[in-house]
Amino acid sequence: MTPVKKLTSYLKNAPEGGLAQFFLTDNEVKIRIGIWKNIKSKPKSTVILLPGATEFMEKYFEVIHELINKGFAVAIIDWQGQGLSDRLLPNPQKHHIDRFESYLSDLEEFVDILKEKGMPGTFNFLAHSMGGHIGLRYLHDNPGVISRAIFSAPMVAIRYGFLPEGIAKLLIKRSIRKGLKDQYALGQGDYGPRRKGKAAMRLLTHDPDRFMDQHLAIDNNPNLALGGQTYGWLGAAISSIKILNSIGYPEKIKTPILIVQAGQDFVVNNKLQKKFAMRLPHVRFENISDSAHEIFKEVDRVRSRFWAYFDDFIEESQL
Repeated sequence: MTPVKKLTSYLKNAPEGGLAQFFLTDNEVKIRIGIWKNIKSKPKSTVILLPGATEFMEKYFEVIHELINKGFAVAIIDWQGQGLSDRLLPNPQKHHIDRFESYLSDLEEFVDILKEKGMPGTFNFLAHSMGGHIGLRYLHDNPGVISRAIFSAPMVAIRYGFLPEGIAKLLIKRSIRKGLKDQYALGQGDYGPRRKGKAAMRLLTHDPDRFMDQHLAIDNNPNLALGGQTYGWLGAAISSIKILNSIGYPEKIKTPILIVQAGQDFVVNNKLQKKFAMRLPHVRFENISDSAHEIFKEVDRVRSRFWAYFDDFIEESQL
């Protein structure tokens, strides 16, 4: 776990005080992280942001700014295969992973780096979608490290678009057996104009301005662009979801957790998400009925409800 490059300049258009750094994993994958120690105040705790699939830290600048104003230090990771971390296939547009344990290993190294850097106070997770999935697995495997965890639309089960779940899983399994794990899954492809269209927006948010944050960042730096998932990524997700939902697994997670469900979510399976949440020993579960999948990118009325839940949970869990 060797840092390989530190940027001397602040992140472009980032909240003040942020610094980016790359570290090299034990498997020699370069991972980008961002750190804000909070120059505005003396924070008592650190929020570790865990983005969702295909996302990158620039997409979270508004959230980071809000967390800094709330008095936290903040850290964020670009998962391998996305953002400015190493891409894993010759076509860098393909969203691919060999196994979700690779994400988990990256997170474990990331948290160790934050400890070494003396990030202030207790550590808390704030995670979205796939980041929530990885965060939950971390909490299971590393009890006592994270004080509190807040999850936005965590990916404990996924939806498969127009295909029934059984058929989709069979297609993915057969495609991997045929040696197509590195190929785009059915209906997936490189990043392109349709990702900016109204149909794509409706899946994620009701706020057209915040929807464009990600795409404007990509316009400024095309290296951030990422296309759809490979069969390999989907197969790895299915295997990890099976582990996460296995008998006795969530019951062993003792960290206080807040799960905020997006009521109009067409990306993750809300029914199974709530069923999973009820198995956690220390959980508060909230539903925002008029939110699409990306709660952080929603309209103000939705986001204000999320932050109200966040503030209440932080205050309750400190008592």
